[in-house]
Amino acid sequence: MRPFALFCLILAAGCAQRSLHISDIHNPWLIKQFPDNRRFVSDGRTCFGTELNGHVPGVPHRGFLRSNRIINPVTPQKSVVWEVATNTEVIDGAGIRLGTVAVEHHDNRTFPGAKFNYGMSKTINGRLYLYCFATDIVPDAAVVTQMDRTQFTRGVIGTSAWLCADDVTAKQTLLERFGVGRGKLPSLPLQKISYRITGGDPNAYRTPYGELAIVKQADGPVPSHYLRRPPGTINVLYSVPGFGLGGQGLDSFLISDNLTFRPAVGVREFIQPTYYPLRHPQAKQVGPKTMTFIYGAVEAPHCEPVFGWVAKEALAEVP
Repeated sequence: MRPFALFCLILAAGCAQRSLHISDIHNPWLIKQFPDNRRFVSDGRTCFGTELNGHVPGVPHRGFLRSNRIINPVTPQKSVVWEVATNTEVIDGAGIRLGTVAVEHHDNRTFPGAKFNYGMSKTINGRLYLYCFATDIVPDAAVVTQMDRTQFTRGVIGTSAWLCADDVTAKQTLLERFGVGRGKLPSLPLQKISYRITGGDPNAYRTPYGELAIVKQADGPVPSHYLRRPPGTINVLYSVPGFGLGGQGLDSFLISDNLTFRPAVGVREFIQPTYYPLRHPQAKQVGPKTMTFIYGAVEAPHCEPVFGWVAKEALAEVP
């Protein structure tokens, strides 16, 4: 059977299924998806084109959260910063050490702290790790050379990465609110084709008037967000950017020749337009370049794979 015919059968099979909880889908034939980007609701989630491109599922105990960040009830200000042990290490999704959490001023105190989105956890080397977002770290010398030095100030750089749950001072309180594993997308069979993570060229989408945008409003996400990040990493995403679904990051990997990304079987690609920036004479009109997002997982030893969307422009096919 030709690949396109097989793809159409998968689409038809998925569309015929009843609405499934997104975390229960482990078979590409059960995915509800369409060849176009139509909007639909599945299990209470707003989706576009496929169930794998939608809002993060509704979160119970909303009083625990602020913009999906977990509120720390032991702080007087009910902030979203959680204290961690001194010299807490942060690692990428493959278990590579990036550095340690920086000691900074939080809530009228000075301590190493991190913020966590609901549900984002991963097993690495047999231990539970939590995904910390936009956390300042003191990077190890071994990884500084891979970073954007213009963003490397005060000896720290901001990144999203993993830290061990055991290093959180109020670990039990955090885990009671965390919802371990609730923010994951389903694991699916992977294709044989594999890609090397390069990070692409963050300057490829720049114009004399600024960077092209992923959304027509031209004041939101831009292509460089999905290529090589300032800490020398690339992110795996919960949803395809451009649909207003939140764009939550699921994982982050230091760019390395030792890692491979493989697309999942039966999931369609999304080719997203870009738009001219606000200062451009053709502001909000479709630009000259596109970005393609594919669903799959990065493979690394001793680490639980996290499935999500990656920009194809940040990858190079392995011959």
